[in-house]
Amino acid sequence: MDSVCTNTDVWYQFAKKQGYESVMVAFYLPVKAAKKMAVDKTDLPDELDVDLSPPKEMHLTLAILGDAKTLEPHFPVVDACLKQLAKDCGPVTGTIGGIGAFTPDGNTPEAEKTHPVYYSFDSPALAPFRQELVKRLWSVGVPVDDSHGYTPHITIGYTNEGTRGTEVLPHVHFKPEEVKFDTIHLRWGNEGRGKYKLGG
Repeated sequence: MDSVCTNTDVWYQFAKKQGYESVMVAFYLPVKAAKKMAVDKTDLPDELDVDLSPPKEMHLTLAILGDAKTLEPHFPVVDACLKQLAKDCGPVTGTIGGIGAFTPDGNTPEAEKTHPVYYSFDSPALAPFRQELVKRLWSVGVPVDDSHGYTPHITIGYTNEGTRGTEVLPHVHFKPEEVKFDTIHLRWGNEGRGKYKLGG
């Protein structure tokens, strides 16, 4: 089912502009699924200006922890926390079953207006898994950004000024895809710091 969300929480702008300067815990799409779900520039009309996510970058963010440089002293404890979580928890299986677009709020400057277009992901196991992740990180003194609500999604791309997300949606053709996430990824700024296999 297609959906368009009016974004009252603009954390997605943080993800686009500062994601590579922050610490992120995420599930990355398996290679086969990512290649199948990625949108190619040739799939879109020339008049639509969109920065599309390459397959290797397609991911489901679980938590943003903050600035990578500031958190550097906390890496050992984050690493240990994720290792233990991975031992205690099994894979998360669900379905990529819809598309949507976030829209900027009225406070966003014109020059910065961008509409992230995304796939939705549905899994009964995701919410309790993420809650456990957040609880454990907080328990070791590493706060997770909780200034906005959590909307599980896999970003397809970001529109540039003059292109709206709703213009892109009709051109994204896909079939629902079941996906099994079995590895937690830790991204520390521009660097991949760890992969943690779920289920030990």
